[in-house]
Amino acid sequence: MIKIFFSDKVFIDSNDKVRAGAIDFINFALNSDIAMIYVSYKTEKQLKDKPIISLLLNFYNIPVNQDKIKVINRKNIAKCTDDCKKNIFLGVKDVDLFNATASKILLLYPTWATTNETRCKQYGIPISDFKSLEKLITIIARQKTFYYSLKVDERTTVYALTSANNYGATINENEAINKLHETLKNGDPSHLQAIMCYLLAGIMSHDDLKSTDIWGIMPSSGTTLNKEMMAIKKQCRYLTGKKLSKNILLRHTETSKSHGTSRDTRLFIGAKKHLDTMILNPYYKDKLANKTVTILDDYVTNGISFEAARNLLEAENVKQINFVAIGRFRSRMSNGLGIYQKESYSLAKDLFSANTSAQLTKRDKDFGMNGKYDESAHADLADLAKLF
Repeated sequence: MIKIFFSDKVFIDSNDKVRAGAIDFINFALNSDIAMIYVSYKTEKQLKDKPIISLLLNFYNIPVNQDKIKVINRKNIAKCTDDCKKNIFLGVKDVDLFNATASKILLLYPTWATTNETRCKQYGIPISDFKSLEKLITIIARQKTFYYSLKVDERTTVYALTSANNYGATINENEAINKLHETLKNGDPSHLQAIMCYLLAGIMSHDDLKSTDIWGIMPSSGTTLNKEMMAIKKQCRYLTGKKLSKNILLRHTETSKSHGTSRDTRLFIGAKKHLDTMILNPYYKDKLANKTVTILDDYVTNGISFEAARNLLEAENVKQINFVAIGRFRSRMSNGLGIYQKESYSLAKDLFSANTSAQLTKRDKDFGMNGKYDESAHADLADLAKLF
């Protein structure tokens, strides 16, 4: 079930006319596992003369859909989300943003419903028309599971949303994998919204991720942060109602790109490559103890960059660490379960400055054998290709 919350101007224009495409979209929603919920400070009885109520009343008497169209007071929004993991707010008013953030609801901004209030435009994911809205909601509905998970220790888990391997993939899966790469590695923004909503749908269904206190991304090999991943992080932060925007990890010195180094060399050097060039953001000094931190990255291949971040964060006594990659490269290593090289380091001096040192104390090159794959996620990937 998906619940779609909305207020004025989304389906009715400023002249009190039903917008083009509105009725088709409501029919799509009612014929899917979707509830339409109009929110207001007023009661349905007080709103009886409003055009939006007249529009909704056209659908009230369809027996199979009796519980799928509702009018609720804004103060009851949070209660209305209790029985549903996937909630969406079509927001155009400033108060819509506040309601969505307070209730941890994904905020979409319908660009056709312009008002003088700008906060939803600034913070919501823009949607250009009802057909695009239908596609994105279909993506959110179809996302059911993470492809990969690995319990690293009692407080750290690695997840990957989908497969990144072209080898063995179907034509549709290959199409989606290539478009992920174009967006995440080549900076093509064409499919960023679809990828973003696909990830956010997974987060909405996962209580551990929804309880994140601080979101971050893995720095790329240079000293600048990947703007596509930062945009995804921003929406994760909005979804979970968190205000801390500064990235928790910083690269103080440029390092070599991974794809320019052989696999054996990368594994031999291990996480020290990152620990020698990466620090915790000084902004978070004395702010990390007992916090839940989630770090996003485009891909997980051998776990080395995640291991660097894990060692830094565990040294600061965080409560829980989640690593979430969009794609997982799965090799034939570790009995076909792929590489994840777990490493422990002794860290000295200040982790918030370049004045630190890291000494390897333990390495498990076969830790990837503990990974788990949900092959049903391949169906999600194929569906995503069609919706791209």
